[in-house]
Amino acid sequence: MIRVDLNDYKDRKKHREEVVNALNEFLSRPIEETLVRLCGALWAFDMIRDKKWLVRKRILKNTKVLSIFHLIKNVLLNENLSLEDRVDKISIHGFGRSSLTEILFSWNPNKYPILNKRAIEALNRLGIKVDDKIEYSDYIDLLERLADELEHVRKENSKAVNEDIPRFEFIDYILNGICEGKISVEEVAMARLLKKKIDEYTLNYAIGAIQGAIKMYFHWIEKGVPEDRAIDRAVNYAFGVIASSGVLNDKDKLEKFKYALSAISGLEDGILEVIESLK
Repeated sequence: MIRVDLNDYKDRKKHREEVVNALNEFLSRPIEETLVRLCGALWAFDMIRDKKWLVRKRILKNTKVLSIFHLIKNVLLNENLSLEDRVDKISIHGFGRSSLTEILFSWNPNKYPILNKRAIEALNRLGIKVDDKIEYSDYIDLLERLADELEHVRKENSKAVNEDIPRFEFIDYILNGICEGKISVEEVAMARLLKKKIDEYTLNYAIGAIQGAIKMYFHWIEKGVPEDRAIDRAVNYAFGVIASSGVLNDKDKLEKFKYALSAISGLEDGILEVIESLK
């Protein structure tokens, strides 16, 4: 069962508060000193020890403090604009989407998730395919679905810490936990399965389709067929089995079936990780 460590949660909550305080200070007094404090509060700049150097030599190299103030206040934080304009198209030298979305996340962790390399890595380990070119609005939609699937776990942990854990605070906690080895892919996959309540027939059919594809793959490999063609034939076989079941024509069953495949993929990755770690 996924459990939020109370001390970790308190540290993360304190971090969000520090970012918001630094942000408000910068917006009320947009000078180099307050910009340095804002950068110092962000996880995204942790790898750069000298924040004054960061601001002077990188961020302010080709722009002014007031220009950054304008872009953060009137673009990034302007909810009347599209997310594409606010995050994907905005250009603040030295600020990437990880730092910009961290500001939004700290500002409203129920509405905005952090988009960074760690989150993308964890999502892919869960079998949720995503790359760093994804638009922020699509990324939010993707994480909204994951948050829905894990809502029952978030509520249980909120009771444990005696506080309502913000929606994307919980998701970011899980994704970081996966990257740090504190939360296993299997735990998350099982929690997602419990939420979906996939009926046994659909789950067994998904498992059967995968088993059939694996058998077909090795059949053609043994026959001397090149690997790429063996994969194609195995996938086509599995698709034929799936299509003949009628699941593709039933929207509800199709969603459950897709979810079953995704969950199985996540479990397979987790099991492979454990096996590799035994070497």
